[in-house]
Amino acid sequence: MRPEHIKLYLPSDLGERERATRCDPALAEVEAKLRYTGACQALDDVRHQLRFRTYVKQFKVNNVVGQRKNTRARTFQSWIDDAVKQVAATYRLHCAVYLRLVGPGVWEKRLQELLDEHLVGLGERLLDQINLADIKRVKEHLRSRRGPSSTGKSRYTLPWIWYTAGSGNEDDDAAIGDDLKLEWFKTRARLTRWMEEVLHLREEMRRVPETFKYWAGEWRQRASGRPDVPEDLREGLAAYACKNSAMYDGLWEQFSDQWEDVQVSAGRFLMNREEDGTEVDSAASVSIAVD
Repeated sequence: MRPEHIKLYLPSDLGERERATRCDPALAEVEAKLRYTGACQALDDVRHQLRFRTYVKQFKVNNVVGQRKNTRARTFQSWIDDAVKQVAATYRLHCAVYLRLVGPGVWEKRLQELLDEHLVGLGERLLDQINLADIKRVKEHLRSRRGPSSTGKSRYTLPWIWYTAGSGNEDDDAAIGDDLKLEWFKTRARLTRWMEEVLHLREEMRRVPETFKYWAGEWRQRASGRPDVPEDLREGLAAYACKNSAMYDGLWEQFSDQWEDVQVSAGRFLMNREEDGTEVDSAASVSIAVD
């Protein structure tokens, strides 16, 4: 029999009563430390594999074209999925054994139960929709973040694994890792860029009707601006000028009515951003309030 096939009976393989009578408490303590450290390391590995899977999906969406390359990319993604499942199983094993050794405690706040639904990378949900090329589901996903009057918060709850550092220190509270901080800054940048788009679009919606209104007045002035031409030509020029003036008046009324509700919604959207710490100084600039 090979050495690797010999079963090692660790303290966790014994029942609580047998461990108390037949096992040195120091051995159980050593295994408990190893299991806790292994669970923290496995949790870090889970995050690493999820980040890797997200980057691969992003690369596939942006660069992979063609059936052959897509097949290879999907095969590579399946390998990563298997790796995610493997490290998740390792984490669950360490946590289950540690629970048998030390019992319930404060440590469960850091090493929580890891479900399959928690194995989601930062920003991966939207990538999944894009990867499936289902535009309808993408729109539904974006629409689920509520309307323009919301505070910008999504109904989606980020898995707990991205809030714990997994450092192995039980005295620490649930910490925010570097990945979540980076995702926050990226989301903040997207918010400010979106606000700039809203500001620019609202300004364009204001300028277009004003432009129509200006040209309507210009053509009304031109209707009587050629007194030196013959009577029949003057009437033709006046009719042409009145026609253009009426056309621009109609465009001004049409766009003013169509865009009134949109401008109100845009203003409500920008006002509600102040609740998130983002202030709008003017129609041409956006500033972030920094504590």
